[in-house]
Parts: sequence; structure tokens; C-alpha cells
Amino acid sequence: MTDLLKLSLQKELEELEKEEQIFDRKISQFLEESDDKNPFGLKTLQKLLAETFGEAPDFDAIANACASLETQISESNKIAEKVSGSVRELDLQRSRAQHALTIVEEAKELSNCLKGLKEVMVQDDLTKAVHHIRRFHQLDLSILQGSPEFEEMSTLKGNLKNVVFERFEKAILSNELESMKKTCHLIGPLDLASESNGLYQSYAAEWLEKRLEEIDESNAKHNVQNLSTLYNICAAFVQEQMPLATSGFSSSCGDIELLQKVYFEGGARAANLMRNYLAETQTKKRISEINAMMMREFANNGFGLARPQDNTPQKTTALKFQ
Repeated sequence: MTDLLKLSLQKELEELEKEEQIFDRKISQFLEESDDKNPFGLKTLQKLLAETFGEAPDFDAIANACASLETQISESNKIAEKVSGSVRELDLQRSRAQHALTIVEEAKELSNCLKGLKEVMVQDDLTKAVHHIRRFHQLDLSILQGSPEFEEMSTLKGNLKNVVFERFEKAILSNELESMKKTCHLIGPLDLASESNGLYQSYAAEWLEKRLEEIDESNAKHNVQNLSTLYNICAAFVQEQMPLATSGFSSSCGDIELLQKVYFEGGARAANLMRNYLAETQTKKRISEINAMMMREFANNGFGLARPQDNTPQKTTALKFQ
């Protein structure tokens, strides 16, 4: 029994020794250099660890570098602020210089306008004078107000307005169409439309009324052909007066007022002509019917009287429309 136990233990010991040898070989292989069969040897791992920790970042150096970079950025920011301030100052100076140049150019242009206006007013050339006024209004008057040239220009403009208005008024009162054409186109640029429109509209209304009087006079004759005469009068009025109203009074709606005048005056008379024509037509038709009826009655019974024995035809008189 003891021998069997001994043999059994010995056998187990041998097996354990074999297993120990196997583990020893595996450990030896693990500790050896890496090769194709053993790519993950301990020395390989040690080498990798050494490389990893050997290349670890130097945080102190990084911190110093960051501090240095921060200092550089701060200094750059200060320089940028100085440059920005200088740029703003230069931009302000450029703006002031541009403004001064504009003032000089506007003042020079004002001086030229003033000189030209004086020359053409001496020559009594109102059209060229208004051209200089247009140039004057195109300037930046806000920067020129208060200057002697501005005040003198304003005075000459007022004088020119008075001259134009007086000549236009004279042309209206004397019914001189050519004189009206010469002054009417100057009214708008001189801002005279509002104060001149009433005068012009009165003239236009009188012009139209006089030419429509022949329609009113012949209306008593109930002549429908007056419609063509009415059209010709209105067309001639628009053709002659519309250019004047457009060039001088469009800013105060004088052209629209002129067309309204033609529409109402011409339309009213056209309506009267048509009503008279229709009334005349109906009256003539009714008289014709009455005449025919009277002739039939007379032919039948002589209006209730006995027929004459000699069979002499009786004379009859039909109603006539005068």
C-alpha cells in the first residue's frame, strides 16, 4: 500500500515537473528577444515603454513657450491698436480734406454760375439765365449758405423770377402766344408754377370759352354737324395749350387741370348737341306721323264734312316744322 502511494506520488511529481518545464520554457520565450514566432517579447515591451516615456512632452517648456507667446500677442495687440488709431486718424484727415476740397469745388462752381448769370442777364437772355439757376440748384447749398456769392446769387434769382413773371403776365394779358412760349418753359425751374398757374388757367378758360361760343350760338339751330366743330375746337385747344401747361405748370398739376377743363366744357356741349338732335329727330318724326294721319282722315271723310258735288280736289295744308 505504501509502495503504491509512493509510486502514485512519484508519478504526479514527474507530471508536475514536466508542466514546470513547459512553463519555464514559455517564460524563457517571453523574456527573450522578439522574433517572428514571438513578436511580443518582454524586451520589446520594455523598449516600447522606454520610447514612450522617453518622448513624453516637457510641460514646463510648453508653459514657458505659452507665456512667451502670450507676451508677443499682447505686444502685437498694442501695436495693432496704435496702428488702428493712426489709420482712423488718417481716415478722419482724409475725410476732412475731401470735405474741404468739395467746398472749394462748390464755391468755384458757384462763382462761375454767378458770373455767367450776370452776363446773360445783361444780354437779356432769360433761357441761359435759367440754365445758370439750374446749375446753382445742383450745388450743395448747405455748405455755401452765408457766403457773399450765395447771397448775391439768391438776389439775382429773385430778380430773374420777377422779370419772368412780369413778361409772362404781360403775354397773357395781351394774348401773345409766342411771348407765352418764350417764358412758359422758364416758370418751372424758377418755382413760379404755383403762383402763375391761376393766371394761366384763367387765360386758357377764356380762350376755350370764346371759341365755344359759336357752338352755343348755333345750338339754337339744332345742327348736329356742330359736333365736328366742337371736336376741332377742343383738339386745337389741346394742341396749342398742352405744351405750355406741361412745360410750365406740371409741378402744380396745371396740365391735368387743363385737360379737365376741356373734358367738362366740351363734354357738356356735346351732350347738349346730342340731346337737341334727338329731340329734333323725334319731333320731326311725330309731325310726319300727324301729317300722314290728317291726310288719311281728310281723304276718308273730309274731317266729317260732305264731299263737294263737283269732285273738285280740295287743297290741304300739312304741318311743317320750322
